[in-house]
Amino acid sequence: MIVNFILLNQNINLYTKKVQDLSFIRQMRLIYGGQSGNCLCSRSLEEEEVKLMVKRISGKDSLWNGIAESCDITDKSFASFTSELNKMFTKYGFKTCIDKISFLAQAAHETGGFQQTKEEKSSHASSTSTYKGRGLIQITGDLKDGEYNEAGLYKKYADSIADPLIESNPDLISQKLNYAVDVSGWYFAKMKKVPKWGATWNKYDNVRKKKVAHFSEGLGKTLLELAPLINQDSKYFWLQSKILNGYSKKHYLEVDPKGWVDRKKMFNKLSAIFRFNTECVNNPNTYDSKERASWIEIAYGELWTEEIVGKKHNPRVLEYHASAGLTQSHITDDGDWPWCSSFACWVFKNSKEYTGKITAKATNWQNWGKEDSKDKPMYGALAVIDWGENDNGKGHVGFVVNVDGNSVYLLGGNQTGGDKNTKGRVCIGKYDKSVIDYFRIPANYEPKENDYIYDEIKTTSQGFESLSTTR
Repeated sequence: MIVNFILLNQNINLYTKKVQDLSFIRQMRLIYGGQSGNCLCSRSLEEEEVKLMVKRISGKDSLWNGIAESCDITDKSFASFTSELNKMFTKYGFKTCIDKISFLAQAAHETGGFQQTKEEKSSHASSTSTYKGRGLIQITGDLKDGEYNEAGLYKKYADSIADPLIESNPDLISQKLNYAVDVSGWYFAKMKKVPKWGATWNKYDNVRKKKVAHFSEGLGKTLLELAPLINQDSKYFWLQSKILNGYSKKHYLEVDPKGWVDRKKMFNKLSAIFRFNTECVNNPNTYDSKERASWIEIAYGELWTEEIVGKKHNPRVLEYHASAGLTQSHITDDGDWPWCSSFACWVFKNSKEYTGKITAKATNWQNWGKEDSKDKPMYGALAVIDWGENDNGKGHVGFVVNVDGNSVYLLGGNQTGGDKNTKGRVCIGKYDKSVIDYFRIPANYEPKENDYIYDEIKTTSQGFESLSTTR
């Protein structure tokens, strides 16, 4: 089953008109210079943004460190990488946020978080072939006799830029930063396309018909041309990933693309970093947080930050702890230290609305600020849960982003165990209102009408994890 992680439903809810009005205001501000924001539409990446991207994706402050093998790139500066990305985006027509984010998500996966530009040695024949995977998207040559020793795409790219040396010396793709970036944009925007799947596939023809019907709007499109369709339906990011890796005639939707979990994670992180769901003027599903509780925009910017299982900690999570007055010595070696409260401290301390004493203990927030309505808490209110004596007084806190009947959606830290390498992440969890003891807001904050417009929570790019009430 495909996991839908882009907002699919265009029908917002009872607050549709207000949300549309806010979106129009935001777009006018962007057009007339009143709002800078992080939207990537029709503008270049900045070096500091690329540094943040790499840091949040790989946990590293540097590029091209290699994974199991050293990376061949000779120029490892952020300034050069930023420049080459911008050149490539302009050259091949990457204009909007979704164009750039979908490409960067695929590249982040293929390069191990922008650490490697070649396929490292493995059990796969391609890894020892002359024209093995290289570049940000890992282009390969043509297969012959079990090896990728026919130039194929390497020759086509060499011809396209009039540099025959690439065919005779394919390592140039993994050594020269300009080639590593440019060839990937060329492949993404010009070469790799969704088939039209017009010819009969004999015994698999029923599969072909299903693909044609399910992906009807994407037929014949390049990977770049698929990008805008992701705004309509997440299945097109799935298809983009599948076409990038190869789509067997035997399969319809039964087999996910290689590295699918990581590709989704990269897309989700990049969407948060570049405020795709809150700032992008070309995202029809954009929701607005700037017109409401200001601290929520800060919290949304941390989506998908994860703690690491074991002795090694995510430096970002350590920053959360530091904001709550905790140091490394307070945190257990197995990474089990709860951090929902530390995350709340960090968010408030980085916003203008922060007042009151910091606390690393979730249940202590019950006396912070002032109380908000339990029937209809405002967007951004801090929900406080006390699990009671049976859990030794342990609690949980998170920011309200939606209330739907008895269901409350909380944006917070340490809200799910995640995968086997993750000890909790920043995401949105669904809780029953009955388990929440208090809703608190900053003492100096006076709620406005717009503070009671909630976000429609349906998707994981927006931060939603399908989890029931957890402890």
